[in-house]
Amino acid sequence: MTLRTLLLLVGVCSTVFVAGCYVDPSDDGIIVFHGNISTEGGQFWMNGTITHDAGSPTEDSWEDIEIVLADAECRELQRTSVGTLQNASAELPVSISYDQVPLYVIISSPTVWGGETDVDYYEIHPTGGYSQLAIEDSSDLPEGCESLVN
Repeated sequence: MTLRTLLLLVGVCSTVFVAGCYVDPSDDGIIVFHGNISTEGGQFWMNGTITHDAGSPTEDSWEDIEIVLADAECRELQRTSVGTLQNASAELPVSISYDQVPLYVIISSPTVWGGETDVDYYEIHPTGGYSQLAIEDSSDLPEGCESLVN
């Protein structure tokens, strides 16, 4: 293989690799849970931390962060206040247990919705684990769940 062929191959592969990738310079990151969500015997546990990940450096704070557990009809099962993220490098400890397995686990804060910062929520998988989904606005939650956070 000649050097020219190798460089051409690397260039094509690099183009394919980054095709469709877009980095928004105004992105203010995401508020996300790091840790373990588990269920067993109809019980639910969530242990870890809430943090602000990635995005542009910011000194923003997000007040009154809560974890809302909801059933299939988006009825609130439990609401747990975890505090305020003072800035992008802060962490909030989370330790929640509940005697029922929620369909939705929603991270919420009145100071986050409608801005540039995304927020994670979790939806139970038919196989038993939770899928992690990032949204920017509470209207992106499953139908009926928006009223739990507004």
